[in-house]
Amino acid sequence: MAVGLLGYFIGEIPLINMKYYNVGIRACSICPGEASTPLLDQRPVPLSQEEKDLMLQVEDISETVVFVAQMEKHVCVNQITISPTHNRLYL
Repeated sequence: MAVGLLGYFIGEIPLINMKYYNVGIRACSICPGEASTPLLDQRPVPLSQEEKDLMLQVEDISETVVFVAQMEKHVCVNQITISPTHNRLYL
């Protein structure tokens, strides 16, 4: 079962894994880059659909969550950083 842990710092994830590994609890910090979500529509300067299409999509992040949740019990993924290949922060 996957449960979200909101409010934890990335540095605490390995501590959670060390403390609770013996009861089958694993934690992973998934750090997405710029993603096309409805929140973007609230920006003062709207983005074009072409710009949104270059960003991560909700499905990309969802597939990552499923990937982590379905790992074998002997595998622990502490952190994943996922970003679009067209990264506006680098351009």
